Parts: sequence; structure tokens; C-alpha cells
Amino acid sequence: MKYCALFILITCVSSSAWGDQSSASPQPASWRLEESDQGVEVYSRDSFDSAYREIKAQATVQSSLKKLISFLQDADINQQWVPYSGGVNIIDQPNSHTSYVHFLMNARWPFENRDSVAKFTLSQDTLSHVVTITILSIPDKIPPTLGRVRITKFSGEWRLAPTDANTTRITYQSHIEPGGFIPAWLSNSLSYTTTLKSLHNLRSLIGDYSYDQEQYPFISNAME
Repeated sequence: MKYCALFILITCVSSSAWGDQSSASPQPASWRLEESDQGVEVYSRDSFDSAYREIKAQATVQSSLKKLISFLQDADINQQWVPYSGGVNIIDQPNSHTSYVHFLMNARWPFENRDSVAKFTLSQDTLSHVVTITILSIPDKIPPTLGRVRITKFSGEWRLAPTDANTTRITYQSHIEPGGFIPAWLSNSLSYTTTLKSLHNLRSLIGDYSYDQEQYPFISNAME
């Protein structure tokens, strides 16, 4: 089962982080480095209208584009690399570029478990080969889940930029309001360490990851 498990990372760590800003909106705040370890860097910045900060992370991985996309969207392994993942389930997949996904996040006591519903859109620039995966909350796609707080405000994006045939630069950015009662200062702090750990786990696992090389025929690896 390979459907957009990467969204778990976005919902477990912290509206549109990458979206266009209107001319009347203030300029985005500067990014501040929060965590840096072994080539993985995590930044945050103030959000326009929220106490929950925007998150950006960057890392380079030894992987082709197709392999990395398969890894990120593999529901069978997401709990191995994303802290607090409770699993994912596809709701609808109207085409090979679009998926609607329901996913679960397991919180530690005394906080409540959460769930989210999101639309994933996968695209690639034909000149640069950069792959973009945009993620947008669709909270009313399915009824509420018993015993879980539905996250209603979030968005995010992965940008996967190949530097050669087997190396990819990841830029991950998101903003989320977790809902319920989680103090912003605590959510912000946890988001930095969780993002750092997730990308470290990704880098350590992807080398031995096996995938179907024919799964994404519309994606071109660099140097092909």
C-alpha cells in the first residue's frame, strides 16, 4: 500500500507555507535556524495570524527521484521513519497525480490523538526535473473519527530537486494548527526535533529501500 504516507510528517510536526501572498499581506518573516545535525537543517518563522510557527527543513539524500517519491508515499514503512504515525488510508485516487488521504497521529498523554484528511498533488517541472508535492487540508471529506481531534488548518509542500541521477535535495515546508489543547510553545518545540528525527530516519532507511521502478512513469529521473 503506497499512498502518501509522507503527510504524516506534516501533521505530526506542527495557511499555505508556499502559497502566493496578496499585495496587502505583510512580508514573510525571516527564517530562524532551530536545529542542525549531520546535514539536516530545520528552520522556523512567525506565521502571519497564528502562534504556531511555519517549519522548513532541508537535507540531501542519496536517492533518485522515483525512489524517493516511492519511499515518501509508502504507507507500509511510514511508521518506521515518522514519529507518532498511526497509519494512513486512501480515500480516493482520481488519477496518478492526485490522492485523498486519511491519516492518524498518535499523541502522548495527556494530549488527544488526532487525524487529518488531505489532498496530495504531485507534479514535475519538465526543465529542472524538480518534483513538487503539495498537500492541502480537506477536513470535511469524511465524517469525524471517534476519539480523535480532526486537524482542520494545515498545508505543506515537498520540493525534491535532483542534483544528479542518484542524489536529491529535499526542501520540506509546512504550517499547521493542531486543534484541541496543545500549547503553541510546546507544539513549536516538538516540531523542530520531530522534523529533524524524521529526515535522519529517512536518510538511514532509503538506501536499502526496494521499489517498483515502473510505478511513476510520468516522473523523469535526472540525467535520463
